Amino acid sequence: MQLSYYLHRAGADYLTLEREAAPGGFFRTYPRHRRLISLNKVHNGEKDPEITLRWDWNSLLNDSPELMFPRYSQEYFPSAGDMVREP
Repeated sequence: MQLSYYLHRAGADYLTLEREAAPGGFFRTYPRHRRLISLNKVHNGEKDPEITLRWDWNSLLNDSPELMFPRYSQEYFPSAGDMVREP
């Protein structure tokens, strides 16, 4: 998904294939315990967006701050379902 975003932004001709009926099918099934093991460091004490992004292990890089992962969950170990939830 990340690569598709940047290819689209660059105006490239590309095709993204997904085995499941919708994007992000992996996170609809895995991890089985339904918690991500990557930390969601919402409160990192930094105001600089670049530094904050370095601590954000769940967000896809994009041009919209509205899509950053801490807007989806405040949990330290977020639910895998948050990865496929609509904003």
